[in-house]
Amino acid sequence: MRRVRRYGYRRDSDQPLTDSLADIGAGQGLSAADRRILDWHYFWDIELDRSFALSQISSWQFDTGQSYRGPDLLFRDGYDQILPGLAAGLDIRLDHVVSAIDYSGDTIVVQTNDGPFQAERCLVTLPLGVLKGGSVAFTPALPTKTTAAIDKLGFGAGYKMVLQFPQVFWDQAVHFFGYAAAIRGESAEFLNMARYTGHPVLLMNTMQDYAATLESMTKTDATARVMSDLRNMFGPSIPDPVAVLTTDWGVSPYTGGTYTYWTVGSSHRDQKQLTRPIDRKLFLAGEHTMDRFPGTVHGAYLSGLKAARTLRRHAR
Repeated sequence: MRRVRRYGYRRDSDQPLTDSLADIGAGQGLSAADRRILDWHYFWDIELDRSFALSQISSWQFDTGQSYRGPDLLFRDGYDQILPGLAAGLDIRLDHVVSAIDYSGDTIVVQTNDGPFQAERCLVTLPLGVLKGGSVAFTPALPTKTTAAIDKLGFGAGYKMVLQFPQVFWDQAVHFFGYAAAIRGESAEFLNMARYTGHPVLLMNTMQDYAATLESMTKTDATARVMSDLRNMFGPSIPDPVAVLTTDWGVSPYTGGTYTYWTVGSSHRDQKQLTRPIDRKLFLAGEHTMDRFPGTVHGAYLSGLKAARTLRRHAR
């Protein structure tokens, strides 16, 4: 990957990462089996982290994100265990669907399905997929530079399935294992939750076309598809799951995808554009506004702190 990184940086124009890999001859001369393993490596090391296929990822930007200092941690009982501390003392209204934000006057009016709200300033944390979809109307329309940044940044497609089994049939000592599909783009990663919870649970993770395929199915059909992958790995006698949970990020009107990354033609400048105040009273935050940590929970959190500081300065 160092070679393709250097090649991409030297180019005068951006292009998809697949083209840069082809230009340097990556994978040439490999057997079909070795090529399948290489495709798995691309999926696990590049595509899955960015929620985009190689054909969509920017050659200039694909390796410019930063790692946050400290160890990797897994919230065994879910992220909701940190929310009570963050939400303490706040007036949070659930089940309020925003349809319009009018910031044309001295007072901002936010229209919801449960009536309007008014404020002097407004911090908008709608996901990038919702901003792209245009389901929330802004009056006046957002500035051209802001909408251009929204359009250019990529918002990926991802899918997760949690499967609980009657017993563990895989190696309980491993953290992850993967399915290197024979068809490019249909690979999957499995996180061994039994290692962390003591329960026979697997978390399946995939992205882009395979994510869209599974998301378009009924839960029963999607489960059968994933179980086919598992039986290809562990044999036909493994048990059926006793419980299954799935995500719907790609089709949900409240998300419109998973998280942000740099597709061809986008750059860090687009995130920086999104952090600029609009008329000194409208502010954007979310992982899509963080050029250092896009696509991450800590990026979303840090973007909120940054936006709050900016809002406070403009409130003086």
